[in-house]
Amino acid sequence: MKRYFYFSLILLTACLGKKTAVNEVTEPTKPSEEISKQEPPATNRLGKINFFLETSASMAGYFKGSSDFVRTIPNVLVDIEGKILNDGQPLQINFIADSIVPFRGNTQSFIRAISTTKVASSKSSEMHRIFEMVANSTKSNEISLLVSDCILSYPDEDIKRNSQINREKAAGGLKADIKATFNKLKKRNIGASMFAFNSSFTGTYYTYENNKLILKDETRPYYLWVIGDKDLVANFKSRLVRLPSLSYFQTIDFGLHKPTIAENAHEIFFSYQRIGNWRVNGKGVAMEGETKPATIAVGLNLRGLPDYVQKVEYLNKNLKGLSSNGKFKIKSVRSAKDIDKSKLKPNEMKVALNSTHVVVVEAISVYSDNAFLKLYLPAEVAEDYRSLSIMDDRSPELLNGKTFALEHLIDGVREAYNDPNTSYINITIPFKK
Repeated sequence: MKRYFYFSLILLTACLGKKTAVNEVTEPTKPSEEISKQEPPATNRLGKINFFLETSASMAGYFKGSSDFVRTIPNVLVDIEGKILNDGQPLQINFIADSIVPFRGNTQSFIRAISTTKVASSKSSEMHRIFEMVANSTKSNEISLLVSDCILSYPDEDIKRNSQINREKAAGGLKADIKATFNKLKKRNIGASMFAFNSSFTGTYYTYENNKLILKDETRPYYLWVIGDKDLVANFKSRLVRLPSLSYFQTIDFGLHKPTIAENAHEIFFSYQRIGNWRVNGKGVAMEGETKPATIAVGLNLRGLPDYVQKVEYLNKNLKGLSSNGKFKIKSVRSAKDIDKSKLKPNEMKVALNSTHVVVVEAISVYSDNAFLKLYLPAEVAEDYRSLSIMDDRSPELLNGKTFALEHLIDGVREAYNDPNTSYINITIPFKK
């Protein structure tokens, strides 16, 4: 399914010209100062940044004309060198397919070279091997960037024997290969972050049966992966997302440090949405008089959690209520900035301003003084990526801006890093009868 191109020496020489110095890229001797300040341990400081471009013929269509790809990737690379790396600290640029081919030139030379890329040969490779090669080429103080169309596929010879193998085995063998690779990376404390982009695409696309499909100015997704020590990746991503050239539409983290809201990081509103006879008791609620259903609003500050976790729709769907010695119900989650503050007392206004979200809960019945409601949100990857995946890519209409078997690739990665014992929110609200 995947066919790979290489740049001929003649072509690259013509692209670079006599006026362009083609220098060996050497490893920098000192890390970025700004990152160093944020990463005190010496072993955690960022050294070299490696860039890998997957050179498949299915990607060649991204380079045609003035596509979003040819605008985004060069500008991201230049911004990384100019705004993240120290002066004189170059990117180490590589092509990758069934092996790694270093580019012996600087970033400007690379940008000029890819503008005249020609398909020169056809070879096959597998995504799990690409990820493994990238990770094995990344030292503990380095970050690696991989740009790929992320199409899962068996080698050409396997497809020739069984044209349906990619569809039949994607959820089994191909996903298992990806999971096995990232299981190894997790043990090495390596994490990853993925960014999804869209670009116009004109050229030959290879279907899961390895047949050619001619596309003209169609929208196709492609992906940028950041791979390395999980703390370095988290730190690097926080700076990467501030680059104006990074026009992604979706991002997912794998194995990075997951911030968790402290167990008592909540406040109780006294009057907002109040129903029933109760009073605020510290971080909890004391029921008064005859126990009847009561409604209580709880303010949460979720700043620091991933963006997708803070979406009201996500919280309403995934926030769980675990209870003991009582019967409780989560009625709704709202954005704190959208609630009506006109009737709030000064202390409640302070709670509202310190909160990002308000959870409205109902205490249906409280059986003892040891009752509690636990607000719990598992640390899971959002599943928006499934909308980008397709298992039949044999026509432009079926493709429609999707990637073959992407969900099985991402499922393999997320299952490697999944830890059912971790959570984003684990807050206990005590209730007294």
